[in-house]
Amino acid sequence: MDTKHDVSELVSIQRARHVFNLPELAVEPNDPEVVRTHPIKTMSPEVGEAGQIEWKDFHDLLSEIDGIGNDLDGLDKVHKCAVNGSEGDKVVTVSAKHWAKVPEHIKRSVFSRRSIHVRADGTQQSVAPTVHDWTARNLEKMGIDPRLERQAHDMTHPSRKANKKFEKRLHQLMLETWCDNREEWKNKKVLNILDIPCPNKVLVDVSELSDGDHLSANEYRDKTWCTRWPIDCLSWALVASRRAVSGKHIDATGFATWLQIVLGAKLWYIAREYPLPTKDGWSDDHSAYKWQVVVLRAGDTL
Repeated sequence: MDTKHDVSELVSIQRARHVFNLPELAVEPNDPEVVRTHPIKTMSPEVGEAGQIEWKDFHDLLSEIDGIGNDLDGLDKVHKCAVNGSEGDKVVTVSAKHWAKVPEHIKRSVFSRRSIHVRADGTQQSVAPTVHDWTARNLEKMGIDPRLERQAHDMTHPSRKANKKFEKRLHQLMLETWCDNREEWKNKKVLNILDIPCPNKVLVDVSELSDGDHLSANEYRDKTWCTRWPIDCLSWALVASRRAVSGKHIDATGFATWLQIVLGAKLWYIAREYPLPTKDGWSDDHSAYKWQVVVLRAGDTL
């Protein structure tokens, strides 16, 4: 008997049962009480008439409901260690109009050293030109099946290791259901729906999958990634409601990763200084990290 094989197969079966038998999302009829509020202040890039970047004050107020305190406390700590786009040197911010005029060799040179935020100004084609609001029909136009059950994270259930009922965080949810109830649920639930496969379409022209490999230092070439998967399989959509917070992560070496905002807005924090993760994972010492915050709006590419 191949015990190792049998155990691996059993684990796979148990994992499949857990993933594909998730409970449906339960939503209370009444809005929960707001515990406190978390102010967010930074600078947002706006595009002037000539295509120049102009920095404006950006203020938001996130309301905390029971269950998301740890996530918003973590956001507060990160935000306190973050500089805005007008001060930081980790991200180059440019309008789509000006970006289109930059020679390709200069684009690649900039891309090899810093991240690039291309601010939408109406001159570029949208990554999803037919999508103007949150409806199941619009999602279908992006090549996404809105009636397929997907894994949704209900962030009102903490994800800390001490939480013994972590399974309460995971649910099945159709995107059609989320679209139909988005307004009604906006003060009740904080949802993160990840890893939605969608057709690959990148608007920024420094976009080849192999770009990250081409720009890697020579001494790291043997550690870059290769893949047999079609490029389409490496394109994913993310759907999140207001106040949804994602944790620290690092993208795979050798990949050119682009974020493109279709609807809504997102704050993205890029590390300027950070300790590498150990066998125990990322450090929880927030003072060891330095960040730059990027305000992303519909049409933007990072």
